[in-house]
Amino acid sequence: MPITSCPLCSASLNIPHEDVILFSRIRCPECALLLEITNENPLMVDLVFGGRWDYEDSYSEDLSQNLRRVKKAKRSTEHERVRKSRKPLGGNDA
Repeated sequence: MPITSCPLCSASLNIPHEDVILFSRIRCPECALLLEITNENPLMVDLVFGGRWDYEDSYSEDLSQNLRRVKKAKRSTEHERVRKSRKPLGGNDA
């Protein structure tokens, strides 16, 4: 049985030979991180990131919701910064 380790928590990953398929995805049993097989021999895995997430996966849904919250907060902060930096038009210069 091929063995490798999780790149995040270093947990040992024992994957049966029949499940070792290039670019297939597995989940770390310790930290629940989604991993992708990047090399079959020797067995190597890497973090799954980029544009292709399985949105039926609860971890991915949580991550996408958190990303939306961060983007919304960032837009709100940027809007507030721009609003404060603008000078009123046609004001009295007394």
